[in-house]
This record gives sequence, structure tokens and C-alpha cells, in this order.
Amino acid sequence: MVSTRKDVNMINSSAYLLVVHGSRNSFYAQQLRDLAFSVRQKLDLLQVTCDLDVAYLELGNQSLSEKIIEFGNQLERKGYKNLKVLPLFLLSGTHVINDIPFEVEVSRQKCSLQIEILPHLGRSLSLIPLLCAEYERQENLDHHKDSSIERILFCHGTSLQKGNEEIEGLAGKINAHVAYWSIKPNLHSVIAKLALNDPQQIMIMPYFLFTGKIIDAIASEVEELQKELSCELKLLPPLTQIDGFSDIIVNRLLTEK
Repeated sequence: MVSTRKDVNMINSSAYLLVVHGSRNSFYAQQLRDLAFSVRQKLDLLQVTCDLDVAYLELGNQSLSEKIIEFGNQLERKGYKNLKVLPLFLLSGTHVINDIPFEVEVSRQKCSLQIEILPHLGRSLSLIPLLCAEYERQENLDHHKDSSIERILFCHGTSLQKGNEEIEGLAGKINAHVAYWSIKPNLHSVIAKLALNDPQQIMIMPYFLFTGKIIDAIASEVEELQKELSCELKLLPPLTQIDGFSDIIVNRLLTEK
């Protein structure tokens, strides 16, 4: 998955490493490859010549620190001085606060590159217009623009209050209610509460990168809940299936805003 360009000669330039949670599922790996390919394409369009790779924090064939050291050695031979690590995580949980910094610090002991951890993807303000636009696009598709619609932002959740506060702040800016996978309030309770308002439709935005076991489980839950409700429940696609999502990653890499 490493770029193999022969024309890289950027002594003061940066290479990039996108870090995800990880999974043993081959479809997860394919979705990550597709995302990295899209990011590389957009960097090419901007005439940004650089090496970019991806890494798992967990469930990979090597630890994150081992991956950074391996990638870093390749980069040093090409003349790079800097490596920027972008956590593709959506909230400030334990992985962002503790685990990734620990792995990066371990790698620094065996790699002479200047390694910088960029703010995690969920900190990007560009997510706000992206999510709003997707909700509105879906409303227009269903001709519900002027109807009573409730929005749910469905997230994994974390044991760290800071991360959940980030999600609640984001939800407030996109006029959505929050439901969580791992903590309360869960999706069932939030839908039940919103159904009391008798909306025509409830849209559920999975705030996850990829399709996978959690999304499949939620799809099954939504299907069962639909049998009990008069309003329509609509499960939207995860983030990587939204047009323009990879642009946010590119912007994060190049501007760090």
C-alpha cells in the first residue's frame, strides 16, 4: 500500500500515515485500500507528490510502532525528513489520547524521522457541512424536504467524557440527536423518544468510517424497529460512502485544520 513513485526527492517534505482501528475482516481492509486510493488520487490532482500508507492500531500483522519504523526506514532512504500520522478516529477516546501517542513514542526510539501526530479526523470542522449536506441530500431524494424529519447521529461512544462531548457538540451543529453503540442512550431508546413527536421520517447517520459488523447489526435493529413504528426509519451510509469525505482527509493532511 506504499506509494512507489520514483520521482520523490523532497528532503524537507512530509510523508503521511493514515491510522485506523483495524479489523480481521478482509472487507474492512478493502474499504481502507479504496479510501487510501481516493486520497492519493486527490493529492495527485493537487500536484502533491508524496508517499502515503495506512496502518492498523490493533488486529494487524504488526504493531503500529513496528509499522511506523518499517515505513520510516523506507522514507529515510528516499530522503524524507518528516512523517505525519493522521488518526482516522472520530472522537477523543482512549486510542487517540493514549494508545496512538504511546506507539508513536516507541517508534521514535528507532526512527530518525521527525514524527508528528496530527489532530484526529473527528476534530475537522469540515465534517459539519459534509454531514449537513448528506442529510439534506437524502431528504431531497425522498421528497421530504418540507416534512417532519428527525435526525440521529449514531456513534460508537467512549468511556472518556471528552470524546462524547465532542460528539454531542457536533450533533448540535447539524441539528441531530445522539445515539451510541457502546454506551447510553442507545439507538432503540432514542428512536422511541423521537417517535413520540410523530415525525414522517427518522434518519440515522452512522458516524463510522466503514461498513462492518456494527453497521450490519444496526441495520437489523432498524428493520425490527420499523415493524413497530408508523414513521419511516432510514439508515444512511457510513462516512466513506459519502461523496467528498476523502477531501476532508486531504485537507487535514495538508492544512492540519
